[in-house]
Amino acid sequence: MDTTADTRLSDGSTSEGGNEPKQLVLVPIHEYRPRLTVRIVDRLPAPITVQLLRLPSGATVPELTQPDEYAGYVARVEPGADRVRSTMIVFTRGSLDTDACYVFEGDVQVFSTRLHLFETTVSRIASAGDACNVPQTPEQR
Repeated sequence: MDTTADTRLSDGSTSEGGNEPKQLVLVPIHEYRPRLTVRIVDRLPAPITVQLLRLPSGATVPELTQPDEYAGYVARVEPGADRVRSTMIVFTRGSLDTDACYVFEGDVQVFSTRLHLFETTVSRIASAGDACNVPQTPEQR
């Protein structure tokens, strides 16, 4: 049995051979940067999440007919040498831990052009209260 293969879990996350699951998320196209680190500030109320995942007319898009299946989170971008602190909203069918740090992976695809959302994965890199130190990639070592 190949334990290194990606496995899609019921909550939309994937697991890579025993590592902590990567969570599928939707992120605004203009906010996404590979390897960007964010800290989850809080979960949005469900009615606000549903409203944000609909068109201004209130209609749904074909890619996302059930926005109530998603949870919305306010995420704060962790400052770096070339970044200032800013906030964004991310959506997931699973859950993200409040005050934990996540890093956006490079596996991005357009989810909805009408909602201006990418689909990508995040990996948790620190628990609540821990420093958000991004693991170095082989190219950075």
